[in-house]
Amino acid sequence: MISVDSISSKPRSKNFNSSLKFVLYLKNKEVKEINKVLNKVMQLSKAEQEVWKKQYGEIVDYALDLFVDDSNLVLKKISLDKEVLHLSQKLVISLEKAVKSVEAILGSESQLSS
Repeated sequence: MISVDSISSKPRSKNFNSSLKFVLYLKNKEVKEINKVLNKVMQLSKAEQEVWKKQYGEIVDYALDLFVDDSNLVLKKISLDKEVLHLSQKLVISLEKAVKSVEAILGSESQLSS
């Protein structure tokens, strides 16, 4: 038996999938923007990267670590819907790129795990 969501008359499972798709869509947009910034940083000279790293490295490392953890929680809730799986795959690939970029910029100082 599928329960009815208290806010609408739609079954909860459809609301859940719609919400999950929206969250995945937002996470993909967010990580896309993160990757844009990281790509710009990677194009800086080594001296400029060092300045950037001193100013923002710890914050970026911590923020991306939280983003990865939060994304993992979302990904654990995926269903077998094709669109959800596609968005999830896109998110994982984009996150991997972001993590590698941060590690390349911050070097061994990065504490990212996941």
